Amino acid sequence: MNVSDLMAKPVRTIDQHASLAEAAYAMLDRNAGFLAVVDEGRLVGVVTDRDLVLRGMAANRSSVDTQVQEVMTVRVICCFAGQSVDEARALVSEHNVRRLPVIDHEHRLLGILSHKALGLGDLPGKDNRPLKVTFQKTKTDSYGHPHKIPVKTVYVTVTSKEEAIEKAREQYEHEQGTVWTNVADDVDVDEIGGSENEGDSGKS
Repeated sequence: MNVSDLMAKPVRTIDQHASLAEAAYAMLDRNAGFLAVVDEGRLVGVVTDRDLVLRGMAANRSSVDTQVQEVMTVRVICCFAGQSVDEARALVSEHNVRRLPVIDHEHRLLGILSHKALGLGDLPGKDNRPLKVTFQKTKTDSYGHPHKIPVKTVYVTVTSKEEAIEKAREQYEHEQGTVWTNVADDVDVDEIGGSENEGDSGKS
C-alpha cells in the first residue's frame, strides 16, 4: 500500500502572502489548527495556530500587516505519493510529527497524511515548550564597556534550546534574506514564563 491510498485531499491551504488575520479566520472557519502554506500550488511551509500566537501576537506583529510567510515553519517533513506506508510511518516516528504533506517531485501539494491514518494512534509527545530566541549585537559604550543590544526576537516551540537556536536562525534568515551573523554576533534563549536565569546562549 502506498501513501496515495491513505492521504486525505483536498488539503486546507493558505497563500504565503495572506495575512495572519486571514489565516486565523481560515482556521476558525475550517475548525483546524494547521494550514499548508502554498505559493502557486507548491508547498512552501506550514503554519499552526501556535505559530500565530507565539510568532505573531507574542512578537507584537500586526495581524493585518504581517504575512503568513513571516511566521510559518519552512522546514517541513514531507513524503511522496508513491512511497510506501511503511516509509511514511518511519518518517512520522523519526520526526515525531502528526501530519505529512504529500507532494510531487515539483513540490506541488497533493494531499496530507495524518499519523492516525497510518494507524499510529497518539504519538508519544516530546516535551515541547515555547522558547524566546533573541539575536544580539555587542556594542561598546563611551567608557569602553561592551553591552548586548537585542536585534531581533523569534518565538519557537521545540524540545531543546539547541533546536530553538537552529529554528530561529532558519526563520530569521528566511525573513531577512541574509545570514544572521551579518547583523548579530550572539544568540540568547529564554523559556517563556520561566526565570531569566533559565536562559542559555550559544554562538555559531
